[in-house]
Amino acid sequence: SMFSRNPEPKPRPPPSRLDPAKRSKLIKIEADMLTAQYLGYSKESRVFGCVKADQPLPNESSHFYFEVKILKPEYPKGSDCLYYKGKCRQDIYFDDEDYSYYSPGPYDASSPFPSPYITVGLSSESDDLHTQIGKRDGCGFNSLGGKLYLEGKKCDSRKTRPSFGVGDTVGIGVVYSNKEVFYTLNGNFIVSHPIPHTTEDLYPSVDLSSIGSKIKFNFGQEKFVFDFESYIKKVKKDELVKISSIRIKPATMEQLVKDYMLSQGYSNSYDSLESSLNSEMGSKIREALNQSLADMTEEKEEEECCEEELNG
Repeated sequence: SMFSRNPEPKPRPPPSRLDPAKRSKLIKIEADMLTAQYLGYSKESRVFGCVKADQPLPNESSHFYFEVKILKPEYPKGSDCLYYKGKCRQDIYFDDEDYSYYSPGPYDASSPFPSPYITVGLSSESDDLHTQIGKRDGCGFNSLGGKLYLEGKKCDSRKTRPSFGVGDTVGIGVVYSNKEVFYTLNGNFIVSHPIPHTTEDLYPSVDLSSIGSKIKFNFGQEKFVFDFESYIKKVKKDELVKISSIRIKPATMEQLVKDYMLSQGYSNSYDSLESSLNSEMGSKIREALNQSLADMTEEKEEEECCEEELNG
């Protein structure tokens, strides 16, 4: 070839666990490396703690899906507790941020937990670990009223979506052929939107900000609640139907082939093709292709007309 091609990026493993290096100090990751708990309690309205997966979305796959289950909240115990024995633990203050924490006194195990405030989504590596997912880069699906955030903005804020909480399972899928991110709740498709426009890699992520809140990721270690395989089969089938409906004129196809040959330096092959197309046989083939295209177009118009009559 007369042109050099850029080397293909090395394939990387898909996300499979949480990364301790990509978590807020307000988040504890349990031994299974899939379960995370929020340790904080703030005087402010919300102080978020975010945790991300060990790898970004895979670069060699046409699609990816993961789920997050909302577990029953638990009060942090012993030295895990941000306010151990009712006193604020100064050593887990942030290094560079001046967040205002306070101690509400010893936790009362009999008091009800607040509804967990959780966002499940995709965040870039540079996204702050104390900012709600989707408020800067990336995207997120929030537990309160099913709010949807995309690159700092609310999506379709007028639409009502289901809230989610303890016992629910939220899923996020990415389909590159459709350039979409979609969300599921307890196995049901909820909504989709375009993939965030960012030059950075995106990581499966969760932010927590409610006392005791706890979640568990599933990257395929267990059976998904949502039937992702059937969904992908449907997406591929729809793509084939769309492709098969495209009608390209033979002359247009000829020009595409010629342009490709010239761009890749296949001058001898180009001359041979040009000679064949200008021959008597080439003219007959072109006429046959044009007639075939006309017949297919007429058949499609008849089908659409019949469908309109049936639906009307």
